[in-house]
Amino acid sequence: MRALDDSVCYESQATLREMREALLGYSSQNLKRIGIREDFRFHFTVDEAEWYAQLLSLIDFIEAIPFAQIHEAAFPAWQQKDTWATVRRYKQKK
Repeated sequence: MRALDDSVCYESQATLREMREALLGYSSQNLKRIGIREDFRFHFTVDEAEWYAQLLSLIDFIEAIPFAQIHEAAFPAWQQKDTWATVRRYKQKK
């Protein structure tokens, strides 16, 4: 196994064990966050770059969905336990 570049990691077995447990999901702490500051996009293969572009496109699509308006329109029917057939019939009568 090649030693890590950061001396804190390769000199401390406790740190290595803690990182291993966190990465495997065995950590005893409730939440751990790892921040990566480097931009790895220039390392992407053509396929990975396409996946990345598709994911960004999907994010744009999701952000464009008017969730507040959908909730406002659908929540009363949900509270009344209306079915889609009932709601559709009601809308057609109007």
